[in-house]
Parts: sequence; structure tokens; C-alpha cells
Amino acid sequence: MKAPRLLVLACEAADPHIILANRQRLPTLDALCRDGSCGIVDSLPRASEVWATYYTGLPPEVHGVQARSPAQSGEPADLTRVKADLFLWDWLGRWGLSVGFVEPPHTFPAPRIHGFFVSGAPRPPHRRTDRSVHPPELRALIDREYGAGIPKPPTLKELGVDRPFAGLSDEELNRILAGGYFGDLPERLRPHLEWYADWVLRLYERWPTDVLWVHFREADIAGRFLMHEQPPCTLVQAYAELDRICGRLIERLRPESVLFLSDCGVVPIAHLLTREPPNPAMAEVARECQQAGCRLLSPDLAVMEGPDGGLLSGTHAWQGFYALRGPGVYRGQRCDIHFHDGFRLIARAAGLPAPPDRVGRTPPVFNEFSQRRAAEYDRQQWAANPDYLSAFLNFADLKPEHHVLEAGVGTGQVAAAGAPLVARYVGLDNSEEMLVQARRKLPGLELLHADLRAVPLLDRSFDRVLARSVLHHVTHGLEQVMRELYRVLRPGGRLVIGEGIPPSPESVPHFTEVFALKEERLVLLPEHLVRLLEAAGFVDIRFERYVMPQVSVRGWLERSDLSDALKALLLEMHRSTPPEVQRAYRTTVTEDDVLVDFTFALVSGRRPEW
Repeated sequence: MKAPRLLVLACEAADPHIILANRQRLPTLDALCRDGSCGIVDSLPRASEVWATYYTGLPPEVHGVQARSPAQSGEPADLTRVKADLFLWDWLGRWGLSVGFVEPPHTFPAPRIHGFFVSGAPRPPHRRTDRSVHPPELRALIDREYGAGIPKPPTLKELGVDRPFAGLSDEELNRILAGGYFGDLPERLRPHLEWYADWVLRLYERWPTDVLWVHFREADIAGRFLMHEQPPCTLVQAYAELDRICGRLIERLRPESVLFLSDCGVVPIAHLLTREPPNPAMAEVARECQQAGCRLLSPDLAVMEGPDGGLLSGTHAWQGFYALRGPGVYRGQRCDIHFHDGFRLIARAAGLPAPPDRVGRTPPVFNEFSQRRAAEYDRQQWAANPDYLSAFLNFADLKPEHHVLEAGVGTGQVAAAGAPLVARYVGLDNSEEMLVQARRKLPGLELLHADLRAVPLLDRSFDRVLARSVLHHVTHGLEQVMRELYRVLRPGGRLVIGEGIPPSPESVPHFTEVFALKEERLVLLPEHLVRLLEAAGFVDIRFERYVMPQVSVRGWLERSDLSDALKALLLEMHRSTPPEVQRAYRTTVTEDDVLVDFTFALVSGRRPEW
């Protein structure tokens, strides 16, 4: 069976605090966190708004999905009313990836895609509509409704209570909950989840896809009806059943990358009534609970009757969770994100860029310098160009007595030429893959694996700090990097920067668009670099321009660890640029390549003597 490039395990209301506090009970999630990156998602307690943002890359005020209208009215969601010109499945398909979506909420009617699609709730039962699945022949594989099989909490009537919720005393409610209310959920979940996994695998065997999205609602049910236990032991057992079935899917499918993603978390209703709400969204949830007749039984326990007669003790909270493992993902890294980042996270996990006009950022959990890219780096025409290297070092004006720090030493191209010229040379990089190449090339050099935002070196230690083609990779915290590089310089020392720039004002849009598709990075123009230096306290700022003639675009792309589809698109973008951009780049189009001039800004600033 074909292994998918990406498996998305999308879990409604899987709470980050429960997961992180119980990783030893959740081996699948623990392995994803240990072998990849994970974190809390700063989100909303409104599921439909969040999932729609994951699908569209647009904030709720733009995509227009209202949190409560489809879900609480019981009417089917209408995907055609979402104000978006592009959905996640469209973007993946545009890059030639086939996709399979199983039960994603608020996606009725099922879109026609390259792959298969089973719309999730709210929607009519499959037997009552021909618009809930694509392609139509998929209906033959549906033997029952997923949502109908999820265990439901008992109603008061089913518990033998013949009086309404409002007529029960606090003592009676406490007795019902203390008697193990819904305590059999984990046991009941097991056969249901086994059936669901079997069904997903049958769908995938019939329509194998590059990206598979599997949606789970079980954590939501468990969280809202099991918060009467503190600590929530039964809830953790329910999470363990979900964790087990996720592990089974991963073991069977063997995906290249796995993303576990939730929209929000859960919190005891009582905490909203007895503690200060953390934000306006949760304050609104607290008001809704009070208006619904919520009963506060103790500072940690409140209960209200749910729409189906069950006893709700938990409600949605404003934080979700994600864990991502795959090629090029940092191992063991904790990185909290915003729900606006979800679309970009999913696209990048699938090996694709995100559309430039989508909100959020690509979370910094991806090692842009993968092992393959690091191994190919020295073969890049621009990186190995001796004239550019000589120009950069001449601009740095190194002296034999200098102590030099190279920030972003990479594979050691600059260090190999610069270290013999000075008394001390230290290289620092946050990519272990790049440092492996540098250590092979320069076995005696002092090389450190560290973040430029927290340089582990003493104040006023260096006469020069070199940063060639590194600052554009610092998409977050660049000002802090500048402060750190200023800190380690001696008074009178200079920070020397080299950055690729557009060759003319007319070419800035083309340059920006190309690099937005190629990688997560900044576009730093000379005026940006000057402002950064000035803001950090540097004076005596100097600027030179260096032009490297006729660089092979095909060769540049081939060594950049990109998908074939993306390389073909970027090459065609260089072929078809407007005449004024072609003139600025001195573009030469050949039968199988495009040659352009690469332009670099060399900028330096001096730390004042005082």
C-alpha cells in the first residue's frame, strides 16, 4: 500500500494541558513530541471558526463562518457560503497532490477534488443525500454513520431519574456524577474506534492519496462530559484509546510526516464561573453557560444539561494542540503557535509553500537546511563563487589580530577563507546539518550549535561579526539578533552583512513572490538593513553592491531541496518575467535554463567606541 506523504490526525477539542501532563500514558503522542515538534495553539473556543481558518488560511472575520450558526441550529454546514477563493484541498491539488478527507467538520457539500472526500458534521445522513461524499462510488464503502457510532452520555431518564434537571437538588446531582457518570466511555470507545480505523483504511486502500486527513470527535465528547472528575482519570483513559488508534493508523500507513492537530481544548465549566476569564471569548462562553442554567456545585464542579440530555461538566477552551513529526522537522522542540498559522503549518508539512496572501506565519519548527540541502549547499553557484567571497572578505577588512565571529557559519565557506587571516575565528549556526558539513571541512575550528537570538558568548569578545546570507532566515526576533551581535562586539568592532537583494525597484515584487514560494524568509532591502543597524546602535554605516553575473536558475533550484512541481513553477516564473524585470536581472533564456544576475548588498556598521 502506498504510504501517504502526510497524515493529518485532526482531533476536536484535544486539550494541550491534558496531553502534556499525561504523555507517559499517550505513547503515540509522546513519540510525535519527542521525534518532532509540538506546542499549544492559541485559538478560540469556537470550533467552526477555527476549522474554517485551517481550511482557508483566512481569519474568521474574512471567511465569514459563524461559530454557532450551523452547529447549534442542527442545519447542515454550507461550504459554498464560506468566503474563500481557495481551500486547503484546492491548494494541495494545485501542486499535483491527491488528497483524502474523512469526516472534516463543516464541509458539506463534499467538494470535488483529486482524491476522495467524506463530509463531516453537521450534514444530513449519507442515506438522505448524494452530496456528502466524492466520488459518488465511495458511498458503497459506507456501512454506517461515524457520528452515530460515537458513544453518547446517559440522559437523566436513562439513569432512572424521572424529574427534570432543574428540579434536582445539588446533592442529587453530586450523587449522580460521583456514581461514575459516563465512566464506561473508554471501554465503549474501543470497538467504535476500531471500526473507524478499519473504515478509514478501506477508503485509503481504494483511493490511496498523497495527503490523508482523518477527523476525530471523540475527545470533544469525552472532555465535555467527563470534567466532573478531578483529576480527570476517565478522560485520560479516553485519550489513551484515541492515542492507541492513532498509533495503529500510523503503523499501518507509514506516512512520511504525521500532524496531530486540534482546534481547541476543554476546561471545567466551574472554572469559568469561579475564576477570572482569561480573554473575552472565554468570558462570552461563561455568560452562555450561566444563561443555559448552569449549576455550580463546588468551586471545581459545575454542571448543566446538554442538548441531548447529558450532564455537561466541561466546555471548550481557547487553546488547542499540535504535534508534528517528519523530514526536516526539529526534534524535541516546543513551539507554541496561533490558529492562524494552521494552514501554513499543514502546507509546509506536506512539503509545499503557502499562498502569500494567507494569514499567519509558518511556525519555526522546520529546519530549512535539511541534510540534503546542507550536503548540496557548497555546490550552489552563488555560495561557492570565489569573487563574491573575496569581495565580502575585503569589505569586512579583516586584520591578523582580529577575533571574528561568523553568525550563521553554515557549511564553512566563508570560514575556510577567513579563519587563516585572523587570530581567532568562531562559527555559530542553529542547523546541526550545516555544522556537520563545516566540521568535516574545518576539523580544528571552534564551531557552536546555538540560536542567534541567544549567543552563548561573552560581551565585547570580537572585532568583527560576519553574517553572510543568514539574516533573511531569521523570520522572528531579528531585532533581538541584532542586539546580540552588537553585544558580543568590542567597541569599534564592525558587524558585516551580506544579503541577496532585488536588482531594481521594479523587480521587488518578482523577488518577493519567488522567495515566498521557495522558503519562509524575509526580504531585506538595503534600506531595511541600514535601519536595523541604526536601531541596534551601530554608526558609520557603509554600503556596497556586488553583482554576480549569469547564475543558473535551474542549478540554484536543483540544490534547494524543493519538490519537482515547485522547481518547475519557479523556473517558469523566471522565464516569463516582465521586460523591465528581465532587463534588471539581465535575463538570458536558454532551451532548458534561465541565467540571471544575482545582486548582493554588503552593509556594515560600527559599534561606537564608548
